[in-house]
Amino acid sequence: MVSVQFILAIGGSKISKKVYAAILATGLMSFSGVLVEMAMNVAFPTLMKQFGLATNTVQWMTSIYLLAGHLRYRAAFRCFEKLF
Repeated sequence: MVSVQFILAIGGSKISKKVYAAILATGLMSFSGVLVEMAMNVAFPTLMKQFGLATNTVQWMTSIYLLAGHLRYRAAFRCFEKLF
């Protein structure tokens, strides 16, 4: 990890709180995406039994769900962009 002293030595300026907030928001959103993806993978057997679907069908449904979720993240990023 890059230290603050190193950044100060290179640029001579301090990192703003907006940059820290943007980094934190990006990290939290990335973590939530991974968490949702893992939860969907764990739910595969239950979805297959409940609806009588094949594995490839459940995988496609999960992919579509995750892609739709990324569209929501894009809207959230635009909101953060306006706030910061």
